[in-house]
Amino acid sequence: MATCQSARWPVIWSRCCSKASGLLGQDRSRSRKLAKLLSDGGVKPGAQVGVAGWKYFSAQESDTPDTWLETPAYLADTLRTLTGDPASVRNATAILMSNTGLRAINEVEQLARFEYAATFGLAGGAQRSLFNIQSGMTEYAVVELMKLNGLPLSCHLMLSAGDRARHGAAKPFQPAYRAWRSGDDGGWPLGRG
Repeated sequence: MATCQSARWPVIWSRCCSKASGLLGQDRSRSRKLAKLLSDGGVKPGAQVGVAGWKYFSAQESDTPDTWLETPAYLADTLRTLTGDPASVRNATAILMSNTGLRAINEVEQLARFEYAATFGLAGGAQRSLFNIQSGMTEYAVVELMKLNGLPLSCHLMLSAGDRARHGAAKPFQPAYRAWRSGDDGGWPLGRG
């Protein structure tokens, strides 16, 4: 159990493994039930629970933005059942993502890491592939031109050509064996910070 004090809320957290959140096909037979994991962690009637996900909401979107959760329903339902009051389970993502959140404040060393990752990806990988791409190369071959060496990037690798680049896709653009043709649209957001 650890505690982190922020300007807005004290945060008490502990780590556990919920197999219910894992991928299908994984052995879940020895996993404790989610309700048991959460109640053992202190979620009980009367508890105030903050759920930090990836998005917070404002009064512009809802009259009760703190109660909107962008988490799986099974998690939100279990938390609301355990606390006994749906209003006591609130969206706490702003603690991380808002203009004053923990992710909005960076030390100079972190900013230098971000800048290096963006420069390495953009000036190194994307530029090298852009200047050396040839008609007929597969998307995988274009990625090989980037000569990425395993260092962290400022965003995950995406690359697409033709219709996938022009029209977008429902999932991230993972490189494929599609051959790049002269005049194709292309997209590879790699390294933009």
